[in-house]
Amino acid sequence: MYWRYVVLNRLDQEKTGVLYGNRKEILLELQGKNFNVISLQPDIFEAVRLFLSSRKFNAKQMSVLFRDFANMLETGLTLTHIFNTLREQTLDGHWPLFTLIWERD
Repeated sequence: MYWRYVVLNRLDQEKTGVLYGNRKEILLELQGKNFNVISLQPDIFEAVRLFLSSRKFNAKQMSVLFRDFANMLETGLTLTHIFNTLREQTLDGHWPLFTLIWERD
């Protein structure tokens, strides 16, 4: 998973960036560089963008996916909740389309 971070360095300068790996590895890497971690959030958009840009998909699968996504947005769910729901459906075999995004975690 890609993670977007905000840290303070030794000079109290704020730095931002994106790293790939699991949460624990990213925290250890940032702490190993003597950064004070302010925030560490999953960057779902980067993961989806990279995944979609590197593959071809069936138009019907994509239309169903985006219809479901739009319906979830209309109900007022947060993006984090929506992607967690999609992840659970992927793990249950309903969305093999996204399996590769989350297999790397």
